[in-house]
This record gives sequence, structure tokens and C-alpha cells, in this order.
Amino acid sequence: MLSVQCWYLSSLVFSPWPVWELPFCSPGRHAGVFTPEDAVVAAANTCIMMMFIWAAERFKLKLLSYDCKTKVFLALPRFE
Repeated sequence: MLSVQCWYLSSLVFSPWPVWELPFCSPGRHAGVFTPEDAVVAAANTCIMMMFIWAAERFKLKLLSYDCKTKVFLALPRFE
């Protein structure tokens, strides 16, 4: 469900219980708010983590910790 709060700031509302809201907006509009690009990076990072955990369980490895840092370079199109 998508709840639009204003033109640039929106939020995803997860339900039914407990209701959890994740605000997001276009890049550079609101500081500290997720952008769609952040969501794509988080999804890819979560996928890698889940595959790593699956492999550790599959091969009966004792997983002590998992740490993954991501860095994204956003290439904006040039309109001339």
C-alpha cells in the first residue's frame, strides 16, 4: 500500500500488524529519508545476505558474524 503524504515525500505502509511505515522521497529532497535507489541497494544486500546464510546452513558452517558494506555510484543522465 502506498500512502502519499505530499508531492515529494511518500511512504510505504506495511500491515496488518504492527503497522510499520517507511518514508521515502526523491534524492536530495529530504535529509535522512530513504530514496528508491536506497531501497534497491538494500534489496540486493539482503539477497546476498540470505544466500550467504543459506549456504552456511547447507554446509553446516558455524556462522559467527556477517558484515556487508555497500557503496553505490549513481550515474544521472545528462540532458542536453
